Amino acid sequence: MSNNIKVTLTTQNENGSFVEKEFNSLKELNISNDKEDFKIVDLSKITDTVLPSKMFIYCKNLEELKFPETLKRIGTKCFWECRS
Repeated sequence: MSNNIKVTLTTQNENGSFVEKEFNSLKELNISNDKEDFKIVDLSKITDTVLPSKMFIYCKNLEELKFPETLKRIGTKCFWECRS
């Protein structure tokens, strides 16, 4: 993935305000400590063809996910324990 492509996600803080965060890669997003708070994830600008296994595991607040046009495969348990 090119370094100039970003993954954008929106989380909601304890005050109820929405905050946008940017990650440089899926790998960086995958190791984020605040996955549980992800609400909106925009992957539409990435060039990856696979969402890794367990990528969004335990993202209990995930409401919207924009997939890239290049997506061909979603890994096992990618959305395990997502409740939204």
